[in-house]
Amino acid sequence: ARGFEGIMDVAAVEMAKSLDHLGTTAARREDLAQFINKFRGVTSSARLGVGAKTRQAESLASLAPNYNRAIAALLADLFHGGLSGALARRSLIQSTTAIALAGFGFSLARGESFEEALEHLDPRSPKFVIWKIANQNIGLGSKMRSVIKLIAESAENPETLLYHPWGDYKYMRNPIIRFGRALSGPAISLPWDLLTGKDHIGDPTRDGMLQMTETVAKRFMYIWAQ
Repeated sequence: ARGFEGIMDVAAVEMAKSLDHLGTTAARREDLAQFINKFRGVTSSARLGVGAKTRQAESLASLAPNYNRAIAALLADLFHGGLSGALARRSLIQSTTAIALAGFGFSLARGESFEEALEHLDPRSPKFVIWKIANQNIGLGSKMRSVIKLIAESAENPETLLYHPWGDYKYMRNPIIRFGRALSGPAISLPWDLLTGKDHIGDPTRDGMLQMTETVAKRFMYIWAQ
């Protein structure tokens, strides 16, 4: 945890150095600080005035609420004017371009054809910025990848937006429900998984006592402990 926090702190300092020339007024410097924190996904809900009990409830209902709040704020800035809006739009264009170029080059270096390399850049494809390495699916994307894929899937198959949870499992083809369920915390995801018998990617959750125990236990364990 200390190593990760150190990396994020260095990233903040280097971003601040590169953008320092834009902070010509106190208001613009505040915009810079907010942008850097949003970009790193480390905005403080306490600083925003969210109470301790509310923060605890958010942690139970949502997966990484501070990170999700930061990304949502960054996306909202895309439609704002001023320095924060300009920085958000520029960062999205630059990061998207960088990931696309790096991913395309990586695909070609692995011996994939031109068409296969392009498939990794198609938001409608399940391989969108995801590669199989050592028999594991590994992605270059982030929360932005999830949002882009949500928009692409909704636009390609708008009829799936009408699928609801009361019926067969095809409701998980609804991109909004699938997106929300993947972000849900233990207070929502655990009862949902046990009631439906499947998790958000379709794996069984209660086929036997051992599997049910695993389903419950991993909601309260760190990933490394799992």
